[in-house]
Amino acid sequence: MKYVLPFGLIWLMLETGSVLSRLIEPVILIPGSILGMLLLFVLLLTGVVKMEWLSPVTSVFLKHMSFFFIPLGVGLLGAADLIAPIWVEMTLLLIVSNLAVMLGVGWIVQWLAGKEKVRS
Repeated sequence: MKYVLPFGLIWLMLETGSVLSRLIEPVILIPGSILGMLLLFVLLLTGVVKMEWLSPVTSVFLKHMSFFFIPLGVGLLGAADLIAPIWVEMTLLLIVSNLAVMLGVGWIVQWLAGKEKVRS
């Protein structure tokens, strides 16, 4: 029972996001999984859902996160013939986008740390 209710809540958010995605599909395409995560995030921010309720399941997910990347790797191997002509561009794009994210997060953290020093 320790894992059933938190997993059920996460699954409910996923399904709710999928339903919302189908409803707004004529207007904008957003995957249901993204909408479900956003909905769960809002519920956590507002305090409707407590993090303690989800921690038994989320700790297991985080502990075994590498396992969840196996389907991605297998999918990439299955699409190797499609990726072969553009692998250089994809590699460069991945490197540049990762650098942009790391620099952006670093600057934001430094900016927030500077604001925190001013308050102290």
